[in-house]
Amino acid sequence: MTVQTNDTCFHRKIDFQIVHVVGTGLFDPAQIGIETNIIWTDCWRGYQSHYTITGDRLHLSGVHLGWSGREADAPAIFGIRPRMEEDFGCFYEGMAVPTPFSGRLTLAVPAFGHHYRRDQSVRELLFEEGRILADLDRSTAAQYQVDDADL
Repeated sequence: MTVQTNDTCFHRKIDFQIVHVVGTGLFDPAQIGIETNIIWTDCWRGYQSHYTITGDRLHLSGVHLGWSGREADAPAIFGIRPRMEEDFGCFYEGMAVPTPFSGRLTLAVPAFGHHYRRDQSVRELLFEEGRILADLDRSTAAQYQVDDADL
């Protein structure tokens, strides 16, 4: 089985990938009664979420949902109707839904695909009920982890 496509987070004017999650409260379509389908082999859970940090708050800003039904039957998510693309499912955009996540997110910018570079930007964010408690730069620590792996 391939690796699941990462969710994303727009933070500090950068599009990061969420590479590690410890906590609860991120969006899951099953929690609102939506059943998904595999979109492609690296999106086997059937959805990809996009988040934005505005001020000190985490918001769900978009969702790509695997949906094999008719466009007319595609569910609205938080009042947003999807844009459909044949063979790629539903795209929900323009959202700003407060997300009550509590825990830790690790964000990173890959050089390409799922490969990370030595000078990558890595952030560790700590949240309580969707509010940032700490925003730590972990770029240097990530560089040393990559360097150690090369030995």
